[in-house]
Amino acid sequence: MARAFASQADLQEKRVTFERLSEHAWAYTAEGDPNTGIIIGDDAVLVADTQATPAMAADVIRRIREVTDKPIKYVLLSHYHAVRVLGATAYEPEQIIASQIKFLGNLTVNTSTMVSGNGVIAKPARWHKTVSMNVTVSGDRQPVLLRKYEYLRSYWPDSTATDVPLYYCDYDYSNWLIAPTPNANYAFEVLYYERVQPLDSSNQTNWFTIYAPQALLYGSLMQAMPFLKNDERMPMWQQNYDLIMQTLMAEDKLRIADRQAIAVDS
Repeated sequence: MARAFASQADLQEKRVTFERLSEHAWAYTAEGDPNTGIIIGDDAVLVADTQATPAMAADVIRRIREVTDKPIKYVLLSHYHAVRVLGATAYEPEQIIASQIKFLGNLTVNTSTMVSGNGVIAKPARWHKTVSMNVTVSGDRQPVLLRKYEYLRSYWPDSTATDVPLYYCDYDYSNWLIAPTPNANYAFEVLYYERVQPLDSSNQTNWFTIYAPQALLYGSLMQAMPFLKNDERMPMWQQNYDLIMQTLMAEDKLRIADRQAIAVDS
């Protein structure tokens, strides 16, 4: 009797769990299979096996974002089974490329208003990393300084007490915590790096398609490598990708240095 492939025979819905195994390791499991391993390093995340579809991989990414905002830089495919590798396309190549550089093209300013009595502020869509924050009080702009979460809780333990905000920290991936809790609806401004706008049917361009199309091309080819067995062009793609990334990072360092020099001279 012929046996069906595992990806065809195992179609029943399974209960998904997301379990912490150690300080840096998590397991995404569906009653034994398919599984995804997550390792959270000092500055990046590694995902081992990517689930059977991009939609299933999106749920893995959602669970990862519940515990860390570090970029997912590494994807490990243990072997070529559909339930292991077909979700790889969910890890968008432009996001993986973008995690390697902080280019000034994605340095963004956002203005909004704090809500009196509320010490939690929602971050902008596609927020990646905060550079600075300031608040306007009686017409004067003053900095809101970055501190650790523990410092804010110790400095301002009673969140119902209010005053002019002095400090902020990351509360979670989607929100900042500020202290003191604002005593008025203050206008504030935040300078931050935002993630690249993903490409889809309604959005056909982003920073990479306009300013670095070759990086996107070779980054996409690199992501396709697990499906192209022994393609002789792989070393060329890797070489071209590395060269383009080195050029982008070198150009960006010059721009950042110029920006810092202007700030010093001002």
